[in-house]
Amino acid sequence: MLNDSEKEIIKEVIHKLLLEHHILNDNILSIKDFRNSLSKAITYFAFRDGPIEDMHADPTKNITDEDMMILNKYMVDHIELILELLSENNFIDILIFSAISEFFCSDWDKPDPDKYRESYNTVMEFALSFGIPALLKKYFNNDNK
Repeated sequence: MLNDSEKEIIKEVIHKLLLEHHILNDNILSIKDFRNSLSKAITYFAFRDGPIEDMHADPTKNITDEDMMILNKYMVDHIELILELLSENNFIDILIFSAISEFFCSDWDKPDPDKYRESYNTVMEFALSFGIPALLKKYFNNDNK
């Protein structure tokens, strides 16, 4: 477990790395490898590590490894597209796209992100303990834009 000061040091190293490569909050989504990693992380956190994993582990549910690969790929590809639109500042399309929720999701519960804050903190703790700044350097080559 990292203590709070170690976490802050790691976050400061990441911040300096972003500044060195002129990657600011408003353009980090323009890095293709970052979008790829983020779409996978979102899929893992919001989908794969949730109820679907319990269903997959339950032999009575008949969700095969191949089914999981198909579902994961589907999720990652769709999330990547949305991140790409965001990276292009294509907010009009995103706004129009968000209207889907009024047609297909109007009876769903409202999001409750606080419900998963502890799980998020656990994932962050895990990620920070693995030398993340070194892993992030792959995002900063010229082939990623």
